[in-house]
Amino acid sequence: MTTIVCRYCLLACLVPVLLALFAEPVGALETVTLQLKWTHAFQFAGYYAAREKGFYREAGLDVRILEARPGIDPVKVVLDRTADFGVGTSSLLLQRKAGNPVVVLAAIFQHSPYLLITRRLDISKGIHDLVGKRVMLEPQAEELLAFLKNEGISLDSITVQEHSYDPLDLIRNNTDAIAAYIINQPYYLDKAGFFYQTYSPRSAGIDFYGDNLFTTERLIKDAPGTVEAFRSASLRGWKYAMAHPEEIADLIIARYSQEHSRNYYLFQSQQMLPLIQPDLVEIGYMNPARWRHIADTYAGLGLLPRDVSLDGFLYDVQPLHFKLIRLYGYLGGALALMVVTSFIAIYVYRINRRLARIMATNSRIETTLRSLSVAVEQSPLSVVITDLNGVIEYVNPRFTDVTGYAPEEVIGKNPRILHSGQTDPSVFKELWTELRQGHIWTGEFINKRKDGGLFCEEAHIAPVFDESGTITRYVAVKLDISERKWTQEELRLSEERHRLLADNASDVIWTMDIEGHFTYVSPSVEKLRGYTAAEVMQQSLNEVLTPESAVIVLEELGRAFEAVRTGSKFPEFRGELEQPCKDGSTVWTEVTTSGIYNEAGEFVGILGVTRDISERRKAEDQITHLAQHDTLTDLPNRALFSDRLQQALARARRDGVRLALMFLDLDRFKPINDTYGHAMGDLLLQEAAQRMQECIRASDTVGRIGGDEFVVLLPKLDGESVALLVAEKLRFALAEPFVLGGHALNISASIGIAMYPEHGLDERELYHSADLAMYCAKQNGRNTVLVFKDEMRERCYSQEMPALVGADKG
Repeated sequence: MTTIVCRYCLLACLVPVLLALFAEPVGALETVTLQLKWTHAFQFAGYYAAREKGFYREAGLDVRILEARPGIDPVKVVLDRTADFGVGTSSLLLQRKAGNPVVVLAAIFQHSPYLLITRRLDISKGIHDLVGKRVMLEPQAEELLAFLKNEGISLDSITVQEHSYDPLDLIRNNTDAIAAYIINQPYYLDKAGFFYQTYSPRSAGIDFYGDNLFTTERLIKDAPGTVEAFRSASLRGWKYAMAHPEEIADLIIARYSQEHSRNYYLFQSQQMLPLIQPDLVEIGYMNPARWRHIADTYAGLGLLPRDVSLDGFLYDVQPLHFKLIRLYGYLGGALALMVVTSFIAIYVYRINRRLARIMATNSRIETTLRSLSVAVEQSPLSVVITDLNGVIEYVNPRFTDVTGYAPEEVIGKNPRILHSGQTDPSVFKELWTELRQGHIWTGEFINKRKDGGLFCEEAHIAPVFDESGTITRYVAVKLDISERKWTQEELRLSEERHRLLADNASDVIWTMDIEGHFTYVSPSVEKLRGYTAAEVMQQSLNEVLTPESAVIVLEELGRAFEAVRTGSKFPEFRGELEQPCKDGSTVWTEVTTSGIYNEAGEFVGILGVTRDISERRKAEDQITHLAQHDTLTDLPNRALFSDRLQQALARARRDGVRLALMFLDLDRFKPINDTYGHAMGDLLLQEAAQRMQECIRASDTVGRIGGDEFVVLLPKLDGESVALLVAEKLRFALAEPFVLGGHALNISASIGIAMYPEHGLDERELYHSADLAMYCAKQNGRNTVLVFKDEMRERCYSQEMPALVGADKG
């Protein structure tokens, strides 16, 4: 081992010297551009790491990273030479066949992150319940089409919708399923507490590569060294990013995007680990056989011909190997032997290290499983596990204590051996309906022990899902409540049982006569609205509902009673209504109604169920707010500000009025951030945002578009002088010292103003003009307000102005 280490040390010393001797001369950094396939996120962490940690710079490259938005096709951007490299899906194969000379350099995801996320479906049908449903699909998601076809689901059998990229559409029932990334949408759905199911193409054997780094044949031919340098530095960045996720998450927020929270980026990093598998597979590795399988899958869809050639599609790294072989040839046979020996030692070391990790992981899993096994075996509750047909696979010791049956007497049999015949058959019907829909069922049984004695159980039965969202078995946890049950009164008549159910339900159950008067209201209404059932019985619809909701209900009732009058069935209603509470507040509810008919089939009233949906509405509002506001300052983000600007422009064109757009950049913010830390910088940004909001009207908008850059919208202005007054008010407010954490911090602001319609007729032109004016304000010494003038273009462009929107102007 000592010999191996010494040879490796010798090689480590010799190789850099030899590389220096044979390397080409190093000149100025070469500028190249990378086009991402979506907005900035941890999904592209490796490229940020390569840039910020200096890996690109060491390779002689100055890399610009462009994010994408809906409608931007990374392949088209690269083919048009707007970018040199891009990130794409495995549909690059289709582009190649279409005559576009794209070449895949590396596969970052060994497994595709694509999946389908659905609302609650019929579990017994699984993915096939999508037939007849609405599905949002996005471009370049052909592997999902392959998945659907493999499952026998044609596009003609579903309603294909354009993808909105908003998970709220699933919660709001605007669609039944969405194409999604496992690293993105589940975060917000989980945060909203929304129940959903996932279906992965991998469950059907469709396992594509994901987030593939690509370029063009032209660039490989014209600049092979550039391509290899970019590829190598990028993969080096990916290794660093996956080993330091928290550092990179902070880097993304500081340098690239505050659109999402730190927890969101860390969630992405965790979800990416099983997709990239950095401990098992070299990052960027591509297997030609896997690409052949992908091509055959596309061929099965009719998107590619059979046996399509992959020649030239996969990047050939051999030229670099030849260069290294020529280099090592100068060393002679002895050095080559040392290289081989050293690499063998490294390989063995890496294998041993991976094995050690695997063994440690297995040890942890074994410990966890052992703990869970002990907990289940010693549980005071009965535990039963069955397969999908209800056949018992496992029972714990407590089951034997309660029933008298030993495990060998029940395993392989159906739980029906416990049935006493005294449990209402509707209970079992409801049980299986809930389980097959993927829901947890809770209820009670009257069962029979081995000795014939009766006992009562409270049961909680749940489905068990695998990674693809398919139910594989059921698990039941049961509590013997015989002693408690036998002390209660005898079972009442069927009518009384239904009344008890209504009285104790968490939802409010009520009935109403054909005159619109309540005839019954369950006691749970007091928990919902603060009024007792007796008080609500005396209330009219106008007292039960807010004025806006009352209008909706009265219109629906009018149509419903008219339908009944003409001999039609009472139409069911389901809607979200706002109701006043006794303490003066209001509560949002979901109300469902149906008709009540007597034995003669005559309509006699209305049956209604009212459910509290306050938390759901709160979750939806929270998701909407998070998607539209900056997480640090709570100001509108770029997307919301853009929407307000477009609306203001539309009103300005319609009414013939003027508006102003300001670009505001904080002066001397970076030194404060560097000196006192990001936490102090964040406090300063929050205080600055508060001061700016205090300087504007209620109809105006302040937004944060990144870092220390803000934008201000002033609609309906009489003239340029009003905009200047507001800008000066902002400048003076920000020039006042900020007392934070015992420090008096001083900054200022450079502000550029663009007026509509003088300086731009649309959003892009106004942004451009305001940003240019602000940049000139910086050039004029900072702490200045300037209105855009045409001569600014030539003057500022001559000073080699950086990228206008989003650039770090200092």
